[in-house]
Amino acid sequence: MEAAAAGQRSVEHLGGVGDLAALDSVAVDSVLAILVRDSVWQTPTLSVLRVAADPLDPALASDPRLRYVPVTLAALWGVVRRIAAGDTSAARVAGRRAEWARQRASVGRMWRAGVPILAGTDLPNPYTIPGFSLHAELALLVEAGLPPRAALQAATRNAARFLDAGDSLGTIEVGKHADLVLLDGDPLADIANLSRIIGVVRAGRFLDRNELDGILATVARKRWRPGAASWILAGAIVHRVPTAVRLAALGLLLSIPLAAWLVRRRRRRARAASTGRREGLF
Repeated sequence: MEAAAAGQRSVEHLGGVGDLAALDSVAVDSVLAILVRDSVWQTPTLSVLRVAADPLDPALASDPRLRYVPVTLAALWGVVRRIAAGDTSAARVAGRRAEWARQRASVGRMWRAGVPILAGTDLPNPYTIPGFSLHAELALLVEAGLPPRAALQAATRNAARFLDAGDSLGTIEVGKHADLVLLDGDPLADIANLSRIIGVVRAGRFLDRNELDGILATVARKRWRPGAASWILAGAIVHRVPTAVRLAALGLLLSIPLAAWLVRRRRRRARAASTGRREGLF
């Protein structure tokens, strides 16, 4: 509530509101009324919270879509997954699952109260596979109680409104950017139909299924390249390492070329002195 009063426009990962079930009904209604009044948007990232609830789910590591993830990043996810599992006692596992159920219930209750919802997945959290994870997020929003239309709006119309870009994005209208997905099925009837993509229009250019498959094949081939994953890993490390350690590491890195320069300078001076002595200059 302090964040709302301070003007915070959005809250991610259900921070501070993930366990509304712990409050009595009057307190929950009060919290939700403030979120609605102050337009504090919620990005639940249920696809992230689902992994945290059951990090040892075998379906995560065996997901065939991992072939579109850089190898180094997928390896990091495997390590993080095992670390996150931590205590695997029956009580701990049951506690995580119960928390996951409360989180979904909180999202449904917020939506019914009129709290604005956004769809987000927060790469590079473990097993948030680019592109695909958004479809998973919308399906989880539906599981949480949003109608399919509301879940779709969380990723389209609502996102544009939050970014103050509703005049050019978010809905299909004349004069707006021509970015569309063409489906062979009605997502309002079944949100799973989002995966039945037969074409994409990007900036007015139509990409058919064959072209999309070609793009995916290229992504799969390039997953062995270190570049993108290395930047992601470096960013994650820098983000987590304390400032003092980063500064110390930076100092060490800078000292290496300085030390090399000093050594070369000393050698040049030694060679010059040796040459001068041989030639009787001093």
